[in-house]
Amino acid sequence: MQIEKTPALRRYIRVMRILSAVYFLMALSTFFLNEQIVYILNLLPSLAGVMESLPNSGYNFWLAPASAFLMTLSLMSLISSMRPMERGYALIHLFAKILIILSFFYLFHFHERYFAYLFGIAIESLFTLCIVFVLLGVLIRPETPVSAPEAE
Repeated sequence: MQIEKTPALRRYIRVMRILSAVYFLMALSTFFLNEQIVYILNLLPSLAGVMESLPNSGYNFWLAPASAFLMTLSLMSLISSMRPMERGYALIHLFAKILIILSFFYLFHFHERYFAYLFGIAIESLFTLCIVFVLLGVLIRPETPVSAPEAE
């Protein structure tokens, strides 16, 4: 069954495809460039002398599950773009993002006050708001379908 693609639905599909590529690249860089990412995350606290920097050791164990999680989000975003009428993928995606934000907040508040945790909260909040924006655009604002080539 062919669905009619409104501008909001096209935007949702495009954003999910972009997120899929971003998560894919994040997974690869997290796994293969972990030390460089920790170095970059520690630049601001080191230079400005604010907050604490991430320690340089002990994080290698978490590379595999973190990278696998990012790959899962990449696949979920891709499936969301391919099956935009099935909102379950987007809702699971949102649930995962909210859990990540809450985890970073918990670690920052109850563990260590690392700048990287605040950075994680900010970045994940932006991703979450982006997903909410395009999802609500599809759910709330019915728009007139656009007739366009079926290239997507």
